[in-house]
Amino acid sequence: MKSSMKIIMLAKDSMSSKIMYNAINDEFGVQQVIFESNISKLTFLKRRIKRIGLIKTLGQVVFQFILSPFYKKQAEIELIKLLVIMI
Repeated sequence: MKSSMKIIMLAKDSMSSKIMYNAINDEFGVQQVIFESNISKLTFLKRRIKRIGLIKTLGQVVFQFILSPFYKKQAEIELIKLLVIMI
């Protein structure tokens, strides 16, 4: 059911954004998609340190290097399962 509500997505050009777009567009209709440009990792880290502090930022970086690859692999497996169910 398409509603009279106007939806504008702010997204990164990625698989998850495309999946979200299709789900929202099918149900409600998306009027426009605005893609964000990427910022450098150094700029991102500087902003993060300024906002939450050095120790918390280091904890997040360690998490990204150690656990994130495992979670990404699990997410890929779940995505494949979902795509198979949809077909």
